[in-house]
Amino acid sequence: MSSHFQWNYTTYLNIVFLAVFGFLYWAYRNRDRLGGGDGHALDPVCGMQVKTVDAAASTRHEESTYYFCSDSCTDKFEADPVRFAEHTARPKADRSSDREMSPASEPFEARR
Repeated sequence: MSSHFQWNYTTYLNIVFLAVFGFLYWAYRNRDRLGGGDGHALDPVCGMQVKTVDAAASTRHEESTYYFCSDSCTDKFEADPVRFAEHTARPKADRSSDREMSPASEPFEARR
C-alpha cells in the first residue's frame, strides 16, 4: 500500500466530473438570465409543463394568460378560475408580462 498521491485514470475522471458538475450547477443558477423556461408555462390545474405555442388551450383571467394541457383542464379552470389562479404566482420581477409565464407558487399536489 503506497502512501503517496498517484495520478491515475480515476483521478482524471474525478476532475472531469467536478468540471461537468460545476458547469451544470452554474447553468442551473443562471437559468433565468440564460433564457431557461422561455416559451413554457405550467398548467394551473394539473401542474403539467406545456409549450405555449403547442398548448391545447389558453385563456385570459385578470390580465394574465393561462395555458392548458387539455380541454378538460381548461373547463375546470373556467368553472372556478379564482381557485386555480390564487395558487399561481405572478411572474418574477425581472420577467416582463409579455413573456406570458405562469409558474405555480407551490406544487400542484399541495393544492388538492
